Amino acid sequence: MNMSEIHSHPDWLWFEAVYNWDYDDPVKLCQLIHNRPIPSNFKPIVISIIKGKRKQEKKAAAKFKCSVSDRLDALIRLHYIIRYLDGIDIEHPGDKDHIREEKSAAYKQAAEALYVNTKSIRHTYKNFIGYIHHYKFISQLQVK
Repeated sequence: MNMSEIHSHPDWLWFEAVYNWDYDDPVKLCQLIHNRPIPSNFKPIVISIIKGKRKQEKKAAAKFKCSVSDRLDALIRLHYIIRYLDGIDIEHPGDKDHIREEKSAAYKQAAEALYVNTKSIRHTYKNFIGYIHHYKFISQLQVK
């Protein structure tokens, strides 16, 4: 996985801006709306924000001591590690335990990078998966 490949995708700026807005940081979304045309796949989201139907996750945002962008990058890295580990063929009985340990280590590393506990990062990652289902460009990029 190459983060510059993700960051250079045409949908990245809007994805990041919406994610930032969802977690109580509206600045990037306001700048994009002001300076660029809204892509058609993001119009329903922006409309729901303007209408007040989409709510910010202020309580969840307060748990993190890092920027929303740092959290987003850490979650994407975690996602690719988990995807990679899920794709490993289990050939020996001990492989399953080893993969489980590697996943736990990945969660722990992400939690430490974001200054939260592993329970918080697991919950945040679970919510993040919902974003990925709506924004296929992240999931479709190849794990390297």
